[in-house]
Order: sequence, then C-alpha cells, then structure tokens
Amino acid sequence: MSARPDPRAVAGLYLVLCDGLVAGTYLDPGTDRQQGALDTANSTNGGVTSAVQIGNGGRVTARARHDHPLAERLARAAIEEGGGFQARYVAAEAAHFQGRPGQAEQELAALAADAVSDAERARVALLRFDNAFFLRGRTDLRLIDDVADAITVPVWRDELLTRRFFVVGVNSGPRAAVEAGSAMLQRAGSEPLTAAHVMLSYNLVRLGRLDDASQLLSPPPAAERYPRPISLGTSGRCS
Repeated sequence: MSARPDPRAVAGLYLVLCDGLVAGTYLDPGTDRQQGALDTANSTNGGVTSAVQIGNGGRVTARARHDHPLAERLARAAIEEGGGFQARYVAAEAAHFQGRPGQAEQELAALAADAVSDAERARVALLRFDNAFFLRGRTDLRLIDDVADAITVPVWRDELLTRRFFVVGVNSGPRAAVEAGSAMLQRAGSEPLTAAHVMLSYNLVRLGRLDDASQLLSPPPAAERYPRPISLGTSGRCS
C-alpha cells in the first residue's frame, strides 16, 4: 500500500507547475522530463529536495496533458500548505473541467471576492462565465460586464470583450454582436489590433459587410489620422 506523498513536496511541485503555466513554457506531453515530474508527484519518497530537483529539471504542468484529476490533487495539496490565488484557481478550474459546475462556481465566487489584480479578476470572471455557459446552459453576461468596466490592462479587457462578442454572436446573431461592439468599430489607428477586433470582423463578414471588416482589420493610411466611422447600417460589397 503506497503512502501519501510528502505534502511539502506536492506543494513545491505545484509551484513549479504554476511557474510553467504563467510563463507559458510547457514541455511536450509525454516527454521524459514531464513524465518524471508527474511520477514524482505520485511517488512515495517525495520531499523538499525532490521538489527543488523538479524545478531544476524544467517547468512542467499536468494541465498540458489535460490531466485534470492530477492538477486538482496538486492544487488542493498546495492549498493545504497555504497556496494562494493560483492554487485555488486551478482547483476550481479542475472541478469545472471534471463536470462539477456547482463546486466550481462556489469556489470561484469566493475567489472573485479575493481577487486583487486585473489579471485575477478577469481570469475568475472568464472561468465563471464558461462554467455557467458550457456546463449549465446559462448566458450570464453580467459576470463579464461587471468586471470589464473596471479592467484597465488591455490584454485582459480584450479577453473579456472577445468572449462577450462571441457569445452574443452565437446567441443573438452577428448584428447584435456588431451593435455590442459599435464603439470598437471606430478603432483609432494607434490602437493595436486585438482578438476582439477579429471577432467583430468575423461578425461583419457574416453580415456581408466585407469592406467594413477589411477596414477594421487594416491600419488606416498614415495621412488619415482618424478612420471613417463604420455605421451600424448595411454597407459593404454584399449589401
């Protein structure tokens, strides 16, 4: 009968997994280094030293293999050892991916109250929305809108708006999605192109407004400081 791994080793390994998650540098699933790290998580002789050795061997993550049970076990072990936002987030996310929407929502609602940065607030809002939308069939845009207005970091605001435009387009059609993003249709030339602009462009194409979609995705000429407004009326080659 195998003994439970040293919780300090599991917590240390989890921190390594989180480090790889944040950096976005995952090993290919099934590589020797990744398998060795996962074997250590399930071993009986784990300790602080072995956790450090895993860190020296490279960033690894159970999430890259979609091994949600293992990711949850590591996250909850880290929570027991005082893990903070990241451990709690991955635990709730694992519950979501394993089809436990009620538990996921309960944990995410508590996490939302403790979120302090734009990244934390946006990540929790996105996962709460996905949990309600995909597992419960509920389109609760308030989960996104209540957070989006307070987000100032562009990349996270873009993530929230992209999700909103996608869902509105699916549920209410492309015209509703374009109307929801009408302010972005007058994108200034200095504003970088984002995924939200691409999603709006897709809905413009669905309406047959090819010229408007092309304009939205193309920077204006250098001499044109302000691009012409795109009306919500019908325009484009296919009108």
